[in-house]
Amino acid sequence: MKRIIPIAALMIFCTQLSFGQCDDFSSVIDDAESYSSNASSNADDAYSSAKKAYNADNLEDAQYYAKKAMSSAEDAQSEANNAPSSASDAGSSCD
Repeated sequence: MKRIIPIAALMIFCTQLSFGQCDDFSSVIDDAESYSSNASSNADDAYSSAKKAYNADNLEDAQYYAKKAMSSAEDAQSEANNAPSSASDAGSSCD
């Protein structure tokens, strides 16, 4: 029992020491989460606009909403592509 406490304290100390080297780990993870959230929001916007284009009463409205849907879909794809890159940066920031 006497050995468990120093070993546990040493493990905690070593863990804190290794995370101390990852200064911007949390920031990079927040960025990855933000990219994912933005991608989801843009995908929702794209779906909503595509649905409005489908239900449009005239060609002008259909084209307007289709273009809006396409723009939102491209934004969603861009944000989604940035998320894994940012998450990968988080792993390398602790090397």
